[in-house]
Amino acid sequence: MADALIRRCTARPRTAARAIWPTAARTTSPCCCCAATRSARSRNPGPAAVLTVAQDQPERIAGVRAELRAILHDWAAPDQVDAALLLASELLANVLVHTDQEATLVAALFGAGGERRLRVEVSDRSDELPHRRTPGEMASSGRGLILLELLADHWGMQPRGQGKCIWFELDESADRFG
Repeated sequence: MADALIRRCTARPRTAARAIWPTAARTTSPCCCCAATRSARSRNPGPAAVLTVAQDQPERIAGVRAELRAILHDWAAPDQVDAALLLASELLANVLVHTDQEATLVAALFGAGGERRLRVEVSDRSDELPHRRTPGEMASSGRGLILLELLADHWGMQPRGQGKCIWFELDESADRFG
């Protein structure tokens, strides 16, 4: 399924500005838990969720998708809702597969209807940073960062004192698939 999605997205021109991994811009955007973002969020906060998925609770990823779908119930582009659910699931699953840590997801909406931005952050306490791979056609993993590049308007990572935060943003007004 991921390969089909990647082929679909790469067959269409990309209109949103996307940085190429890694760049300095990717690591300078603060996480929602950082003070700089907290002050920006307070200007126009929208619905938000903070959810944790422990190593022994992978079934909670389905609950996270349900929470995100509820937050995005009136989002203008259904394809973007699907992209948000896929990317959040991918980031959470990566924490559970590649670390022995729990994953914490923070999702928040900013702005007014039709012009909103969704920001999703997944953090863990592992210091190991993700790296891009080139998966074979039959590989069962290795597509996470490729999916972020294709589906998110902005994404990046923020190393922290203990652990890291991987984040992505979707702009409601972006015409990515049209």
